[in-house]
Amino acid sequence: MKKKLFLIAASLVIFSLVFNFSVSNAETMSVTDLQALIEALQEQIAQLQHQLNEIQTQSEVWCHDFEVNLRYGDRGPEVSALQAALKKEGFTISEKEIKESYFGDWTAAAVVGFQEKYKEDILTPWGLEHGTGFVGLTTRAKLNELYGCKGVSPVLKPVVLEPHEIPPTTKPSIPTPKSITLISPNGGERWEVGKTYTIRWEAPGYTPDTSVQIALRVAGVDPNLSSGEATIANTKNTGSYTWKIPAQLEGMVLGAGNVYKIIIRIAGGGPGKYDLSDEYFSIVSTEESCHTSPLWSWDYCSPTCPCSEGEGDCDTDDDCQPGLYCAQNVGAKYGQASLIDVCERKEEKSITLISPNGGERWEIGESYEVTWESKGVKNVNILLIDFRAPKRCYLNPLFKCSINGGRKCTPVPLKAEDGRLVISSLATVECYSGMGEYKKVEISPGDQYKIRIEDADNPSISDESDDYFSIGEEKHSITLISPNGGERWEIGESYDITWVREGEFEKIVVELARYPEKGLPEYKLLGTFDGRTALYRWTITSDVAPDDKYKIKVSGHTSDGRVISDESDGYFSIVEVKKGELSCSDTDGGKNYYEKGEVTVQGLGYQTTFIDFCQDSTLNEGYCENNDIQAIKYRCPYFCKNGRCVAPLVCNSYGDMDNDGYITKEDVDILFELVDKAVSEEQKKKGDVNGNGEIDFDDIVKLNSYLKGEIDTLPVCEE
Repeated sequence: MKKKLFLIAASLVIFSLVFNFSVSNAETMSVTDLQALIEALQEQIAQLQHQLNEIQTQSEVWCHDFEVNLRYGDRGPEVSALQAALKKEGFTISEKEIKESYFGDWTAAAVVGFQEKYKEDILTPWGLEHGTGFVGLTTRAKLNELYGCKGVSPVLKPVVLEPHEIPPTTKPSIPTPKSITLISPNGGERWEVGKTYTIRWEAPGYTPDTSVQIALRVAGVDPNLSSGEATIANTKNTGSYTWKIPAQLEGMVLGAGNVYKIIIRIAGGGPGKYDLSDEYFSIVSTEESCHTSPLWSWDYCSPTCPCSEGEGDCDTDDDCQPGLYCAQNVGAKYGQASLIDVCERKEEKSITLISPNGGERWEIGESYEVTWESKGVKNVNILLIDFRAPKRCYLNPLFKCSINGGRKCTPVPLKAEDGRLVISSLATVECYSGMGEYKKVEISPGDQYKIRIEDADNPSISDESDDYFSIGEEKHSITLISPNGGERWEIGESYDITWVREGEFEKIVVELARYPEKGLPEYKLLGTFDGRTALYRWTITSDVAPDDKYKIKVSGHTSDGRVISDESDGYFSIVEVKKGELSCSDTDGGKNYYEKGEVTVQGLGYQTTFIDFCQDSTLNEGYCENNDIQAIKYRCPYFCKNGRCVAPLVCNSYGDMDNDGYITKEDVDILFELVDKAVSEEQKKKGDVNGNGEIDFDDIVKLNSYLKGEIDTLPVCEE
């Protein structure tokens, strides 16, 4: 005891230099007094450490210049930088994707959230409503605006991401790049003063509200001088502007012949934001007109005096100016006799398939979307082509059939302007078998599928997936939830091992993996369970050796012999607590956001407790680390109540097993106890959240997924 008191007193001498404590009477202090003094010193050290962390945090500035496009499946330092920025924006990504610098489902979902958070800057310029998950021009521009290194001395600060389940997302699609192209006049046209003409352009990627400037340039004059360019109009990005040519434009006398070009600019100009007529076109005075008869007369247009857009009567395309053709019998559109032929601009038709565009994986029985963009196309047909044995197989939901002279069918086209086809359950297609016959065929698994979309009136106008995508059978996956790394579990205590699964498994195997300094991990079987199981409460026995290099491995075994596994992303510790030592215990087992816990540190005559609590929708979650209490702030998917994350009721109080008005972890636990048990009608009604007429392990999975925000509602509420 005297030796221990001497060491404490010696330590106090050091502390007194910093904290101005008197230690002259340290040796005469009682143990209780010394303990109280140590606690006071520890509290002041903690306060100073907190202040130091704040100063260090304020002095560090993280930045990164995002100069390359990123998409689903990418890996590397650029993906790591993207994930760091998304974390700073409040989005969450799995530890596994962070560790591997991998652009997977979680990162794609975070990118979608980032794009929709800054919708006006990222999506609106492309005319998009929802995020795509593709990090392209406008997404990078916003990232650089927020985190670019221009004028900043970068200090790379490590970012720790907490894992959280995120709902599946569709694979990202690539938006159309921004550009502006002048269509007409583009060179060779002959326009007359006093007449009205249409200036046309295309500006994909810009919204209709974008400001556009149209100006006229004349040859032989420096365009930087005011006399070399005159403004025709400042208008919106409607794609066309009707201009009646005046005799003068801002002091520029018009009618000098083949010396003019139109320049069109997106407001502000700059590289890629303007276009100019490729060649000169003519503006002539009325007196110089080559026409020898009145407009709309039978000989008004001719090869020697071609007509402009909207003029007639013409006989052949040669009677029209460059870029136009002679449209037959359209005079009624112009208030003339219907038999009048008029020079018009031939509308270009195009179709661009957006998704699936290659690399995706679809599952039989699941719902998917086919999306596209089109121009000048009225109706389309959607085909699913298996390149292992190509056939014309249609995804069109409706067919029109006739039984006159045998049953003949044709697919009912979809409206091109809709831009999307929702496949509610991918299972069959209608394949052409010859002579107007179509046969319903079940879709078989494969990895050489493409979608082809065609103009229903002209199938040569089409587009298809750039690369193959795959279609598989029912997806099987298993994801370990807890422990996932960083937990501290004590020998003799009980803890929940939890996981989520997709697909049917015959059995679930749970193993404890211990990783030595060298060599392969050693596995210990903890149990084999029914394939519907999603939780195992494990009591750690004394034959498990203390170590800080443990992981849990969960494996699902399918009926066809496949084994799908997942393992803790990081190590967790198993410790043995001896009497007389400081120990930390947590009633909810660690970072458990869905159960209110109490964290207690005790030993050596010392005890303190932290209880999880809510601040609005943010949970303050306590946990053990190095025999001490730590706490983090976690934003609940829905809201926080009584020290844990809870979810609202969705319909008819399904899942509210304890009748407290919320969906909670307690409801999941009660449901777990009721599986394969005799239950009351009331319990069955509330617990059957998947709507299959019984309480089973799938109900536990679905209720737990809803609680964690992985699904928006319970399956029974969708029926």
